[in-house]
Amino acid sequence: MSFEIIHNVSAIQLRATLMARLITIVIIMRGIYRRCVWIIAQSSKRSLSLAKLMRYIQVRKERLMEILVGLVKDSKQAVLPLIRYCSYDMRKKRFNYIQQEEIILNEIFLS
Repeated sequence: MSFEIIHNVSAIQLRATLMARLITIVIIMRGIYRRCVWIIAQSSKRSLSLAKLMRYIQVRKERLMEILVGLVKDSKQAVLPLIRYCSYDMRKKRFNYIQQEEIILNEIFLS
């Protein structure tokens, strides 16, 4: 595909931009998301949304270092904003992605 034609940038610039975005996703997944999922599940019984977390970090880039330092120090204060802004809503009728996955896996293992 020729994305450089669509976006009016050179192929090298487009490749660098895509690579930087993928590296950002990997860093957030391995460095923040995996640790925060466990902490939030233990403290508030809620699930963290990766899409909401990515949007939160994109909008509030200055909070990234605070979250990382808080995770290193095992501070639950660092994840309090993530519980509020990045976790799935508690619903009774509709299920989020994590809940649907748990239901499917339970059906597979119980049958």
